[in-house]
Amino acid sequence: MPTSCTGLPSLLLAAFVINLDITIVNVALPSLVRELHASNSQLQWVVDGYNSCSRRCCWPPAVSATVSAARVFLVAGLVVFGAASVAGGLTTSAGPLIAARCFMGVGAAMIFPATLSLISNVFTDRIERAKAIGLWVRQQGWRSRSARSWRLAARRVQLVEHLLAMAPVAALGALWPLERADLT
Repeated sequence: MPTSCTGLPSLLLAAFVINLDITIVNVALPSLVRELHASNSQLQWVVDGYNSCSRRCCWPPAVSATVSAARVFLVAGLVVFGAASVAGGLTTSAGPLIAARCFMGVGAAMIFPATLSLISNVFTDRIERAKAIGLWVRQQGWRSRSARSWRLAARRVQLVEHLLAMAPVAALGALWPLERADLT
């Protein structure tokens, strides 16, 4: 197995966290109403604040310059995402949750292009790169295939459990080491 494959799970996990968060929060909206007494407008901001920030703050040119820049953006994005996730999990009202979700979106905007940039730069062989990008794309599309099963399973998911569960996943992705050979 090539040395560049050792960092692939951490890159896939980092990108997976972004999509997992979108799915779980959408399913947890009824819990937000019960626990935080959120209005419809606030629920829209919980969802759209994250999506708007993650789509409007993408920095693909910055992370595509070098592998080391992409790694810095990935780790910084995971730190921002994880810290905002913890902050969101500790909120007791909708306003701070919306702010935390916006910061999670900024972290996601740093993570998402960095993962693809690292995959593209680390895998120099065309066939290996194609396989790695194929895995990245496939895990990005899991949400649409399993939306019904996630809705059924997530009925038991509470908001606090979700937000606190995302922080360790983000930390794990940041701490999962990329091989030194991958970064040079």
